[in-house]
Amino acid sequence: YNCVCVVYVRIIFVGVEILWNLLEFGSSIQVAEQLSSIECISILKGIVHDLMLDGSGLQTRQLRNDVLMICSQVVSICQNAPVIETGFMKDLCTYATFPEVLLDKDSLHSFQLSQDHEDFELKKALMCLVTTLSTIHSASSKVLSDCKVVRAFLSYAVTNDNTDMQWNAAQFEELQLLALSCLSVVAPLCVEDYMLCQGNTRALLLMDWCTKNTGSFAGFGNSFHGTGTRGTRNAQLGCCLHLLLSMCSSRDELVQQDLHEQGAIPLLVGLLKQFLQSGSEAHDNPVLLEMQTNTLLIISSLCEQDIHRKELFAGYDGVRYLVQYLKADASKFYSGLGHNKVLLAATDCTWCGVTGSSHVEDIFLEQGGVLVLLDLLKVCPMNMQNLVLGVLVDLCENSKTIPHIVSWRAPDEVSAWGLMARLWRAEEKDMGVPRERKSTLAGTFLPLMGAYQSMSGMPPIPSHHPSAAVLDVAENMRAKIYALCCKIGFHYMDKNLTTEDKITLHIIQNYLDFKSGEVWYEVAGELAQEGLRPISPDQEGLQDILHTHEGKAEETLKLQHELIDEQTKADVKEEQNFYEKMKQFRNLEEKKAKSFSRYMERTSNYKKLQEAKKMQTTAIDLSRRSSTAIGDRFHGIEQSALNVTAFCGRHVTVATTPMKTLMEDSAAVPEPQSTRTVTT
Repeated sequence: YNCVCVVYVRIIFVGVEILWNLLEFGSSIQVAEQLSSIECISILKGIVHDLMLDGSGLQTRQLRNDVLMICSQVVSICQNAPVIETGFMKDLCTYATFPEVLLDKDSLHSFQLSQDHEDFELKKALMCLVTTLSTIHSASSKVLSDCKVVRAFLSYAVTNDNTDMQWNAAQFEELQLLALSCLSVVAPLCVEDYMLCQGNTRALLLMDWCTKNTGSFAGFGNSFHGTGTRGTRNAQLGCCLHLLLSMCSSRDELVQQDLHEQGAIPLLVGLLKQFLQSGSEAHDNPVLLEMQTNTLLIISSLCEQDIHRKELFAGYDGVRYLVQYLKADASKFYSGLGHNKVLLAATDCTWCGVTGSSHVEDIFLEQGGVLVLLDLLKVCPMNMQNLVLGVLVDLCENSKTIPHIVSWRAPDEVSAWGLMARLWRAEEKDMGVPRERKSTLAGTFLPLMGAYQSMSGMPPIPSHHPSAAVLDVAENMRAKIYALCCKIGFHYMDKNLTTEDKITLHIIQNYLDFKSGEVWYEVAGELAQEGLRPISPDQEGLQDILHTHEGKAEETLKLQHELIDEQTKADVKEEQNFYEKMKQFRNLEEKKAKSFSRYMERTSNYKKLQEAKKMQTTAIDLSRRSSTAIGDRFHGIEQSALNVTAFCGRHVTVATTPMKTLMEDSAAVPEPQSTRTVTT
C-alpha cells in the first residue's frame, strides 16, 4: 500500500465488483463471515485509508465510497467483526469527524472534503457507519469518546442562518439532520462528552430558533429526515426533540436536571400550545404528530420522579393543554398517521406528570380530566384500556377523584360501574373464561381461570419464577378494575345497573378471594408434582383453605342466581302490567265504540232520541230532593220541549269594559274586555 497507482485502482475496482455481486446475488451471510476475519478487516482498513488520502479523481472517490459501503454491509451482517481490535473503527471515527475535529493532522494531511457530490455522500456514509458500529459493539463508547464524535456531531446543532462555507445550504441541512439523528444513538453512550459539550443547551437553542421563525431560512426537505418539511423548520425541530427524548430515556439524572435548569419544560409546554393552536394541520400531518408525541414523552420523563417539575409543568398551563390532547378523537387511533402514539403519550404524560402531586391533581380535576379519561376509557382500543385504568387507579389516591368518577355518565347513560362491568366481561371473553347465562360463574372450581391457563396446566417452574396465577395479575386488566372499584367503594354502586352488570360486579368484588384460591390450588398441585406431602396439620389447613375458597364461589353463584330470579320475577310482573294496560285500553276502546254507536242511533232515529231524553229526564228527577221545605222556591233553568240530550239553559252573555280608577300617572289605560254571565 505504498502508493495508489492506476493498476492498483483497477484491481480494487474489479475486487469491489466481485464482492458486490457476491453480496447481492450469492449468500451474503457466508460472504460477510469470510470478510469479517481479522486479515480481511485489516486489508479493508488499508484500502480505505489509501483511497481516503488519494481522492484526486472522480473514479477514485467513487471507488472509495463503494468500498465503504461494502464495509458497512459486512459489519451490519457480522456484528462480531473485529473492527475495534484492528483499529478500523478508530480510523472511521477520525474520518467522520473531519474537519470538525482534527485529531491527527499528520495522517490526514492530504485528506480533503469539498462540495463535490461524492465527498458529500462520503460524509453521510461515514456518519451512518460510525452510528451503526456504536450500536453493535459494547466497547465502542471508548473509541467514540477518544475521537470526540459527540463534539463533532454537535457542531451541526447551530442555526442555519450562520453556517460556514464548507457546504452549501442544502448540503449543510442534510448533514445537520443526519448528525442530530446520529446523536440520538451516539450521545446516550457518551453522556459525559455530551454534557461537556453542553448538548442540551445547543439543542434547546436550536429548538427556540425553530419556533420563533427568525431569519429567512426555510428547509429544503431533500433528505430522508426532511421528508414533508420543505419550506419550514420542522425537520430541525423534530430531530432536536428526538435527541432530547433519547437523552431523557437514558434515565441519567444529571441530564434531566440540566434540561430542567435550562428551561426545557416552559419551552416544551409552549410547543404543545403552538401545536394545539395550529388546528387541523397539526392533527393530520405525520411529522407534526411525531413531534407532539416526542414532546409529551419528554415531559413525562422529566416529571416522573420530581414533584417540583410537575408543579412547574402545571404552572405553565401544561395540564390544560394535556386535557385537550386527551379529548382527541379516538376513532383515528388506527389512521396510520400517528394519532395512536399521541394519545398514548398524552396518557403516559398524565400518569407521570400529574399523579403524585396533590396540587397538580386538583388542577387536573378542575379541568375535568377524570371525566375525559373515563370517556377515553369507554371508546379507546382494548390494548390501551390497561394504561388508562392505571392512571385512574393512581388518581383515586386523591379522595377528591371519587365524586368525579361516581357522577360520570356516558352519552348512553352508562355509569362508571356499568363501564367496569363491561370491561371485565370483554377481558374475560378475550381470555376465554367460561361463563354461563348473564355472565354467571360456570362452576365453583377456579372461577377466574382462562382457557390458555387451563390448557397449559402446571408445568414445573423454578422457585424464583412466578406461577401462572400470579402472572395472570399482570397480564390482563382485571386486577386494575378490581383496584379501581375498591378505591371507589362498592357501597357507591349504582342502583340502576342491569342484572348482568350486578352479577359481574359480584365477581369483581370477590376477585381477591378467587385469585387467592388459585394460588393455594397451585401450591397444592406443585407439592403433589414433587411428591411432597405436608404434615397432617398443614395438610388439613390447606384443605380447609381450598374448601373455604370454593364455598366463597358457591355463595357468589347463589347470589347471582338470586339476582337472576329477581329479574325474572320483575320481568314477569312487568309483562303482566303491560297486558293489564292493554286490557284496560281495549275496554276503553269498546266503551268508546258503544258510546259512539248510541250517539249515531240518537241522531238517526227520532224514537231512540226520545227514549234517551226520557231516560235522562228521569235520571235527573231521581237525583233531586223528593221534598222541599215550606217557603222554598225552585227556579228551573232547563228549557222545556227540547228534543236533545244536551243540557241547554237560559243564559245571556253581556260584555263590559271596567275602567281602572287608581293609576300611578294621569294616563288612563283601558283594561281588556271581560265577559259577565247573567242568568235570566
